[in-house]
Order: sequence, then structure tokens, then C-alpha cells
Amino acid sequence: MNKLTEAQKGYIAGILDGEGSLMLHISKTGMIHSRINIGQKDKRLIDWLMETTGVGTTGKPFDLSRKRNSNVHGTGLFHKWHVNRSWEIVPLLRAVLPYLVLKKRKAMVLILVAKTVDPNWQRRPVGHKSPAIKVLQFRNKCLRTFRKIEEDSPEYIVGS
Repeated sequence: MNKLTEAQKGYIAGILDGEGSLMLHISKTGMIHSRINIGQKDKRLIDWLMETTGVGTTGKPFDLSRKRNSNVHGTGLFHKWHVNRSWEIVPLLRAVLPYLVLKKRKAMVLILVAKTVDPNWQRRPVGHKSPAIKVLQFRNKCLRTFRKIEEDSPEYIVGS
């Protein structure tokens, strides 16, 4: 990840608080992974995030006019920035954590889950054993905590 100025950290935190999605993704195999998404009609923001942070990926733009509720969402292209790799999520969220207001607790849970992922996992041979039972239990506990944070909207009050 690129070195960020304090102003950039604050700006990215504001974008995450307002436009971002901090998620725990459950794969088809039941594995739990951290994920950050930011969607925006203005591609310049997505390009700025990619260039400034040096992490994440962008997908093919989505045409909003093809969506059923185009009268609600508007029309035009919708661009996304995804950060899915644990070794990118941890330093990014640690950098912006002091500046997050609404999603600080969710970010802390994502960091905990991302830290349980072995960075060499993608390079392991096919058929390699999944993470230890203790790791899977810890991730499930994090998922329950994450869901509780989402349910408790008063937790999002500044200063709590």
C-alpha cells in the first residue's frame, strides 16, 4: 500500500463512512472474508482511490439504466473499487481507523478477520486443508459481532 498523508487518510475515511461498504463475505464454501467496496458514478473518485492507495481492483462499470429501479438510482455508469485481499485490507483500515466515525467498529472487526487469513493461501496446492477450527470459530464470532453492530444503529452515534 502507498504511504498516505493525514489528509488523504481522513478523506478516505470520510468516503468509507459515507459511500463505502465494509462487509464480511461468506463464500459458497462457508469461508468468511473481509471486503471493502466503494461505488460511485464519478469514475474520477475510483481512479483517485486506486492511484492514491495502490490497493484494490476495479470492475467493469455497471449500467444503471439496465437496473429495474433506474428511476430511483438514476442512469449512467456506476464504477466500483473493491479491496478483497487481507494483506491490503489490514494496512488500509489501520491507516484510516482514527478518522472513521460511523464505521469504526465494523472496520475493527474486518481487521481481525483479515488478520486470520494466511497471505500464502492462494499459493497452496489444490486440496490443502482449510484453516484450523479455532480460526473458523473466531471468524464466526467476528461475524456475529459484525451483525450485532449492524443491528444496533445507536452504536453509530459520534463518540460512542
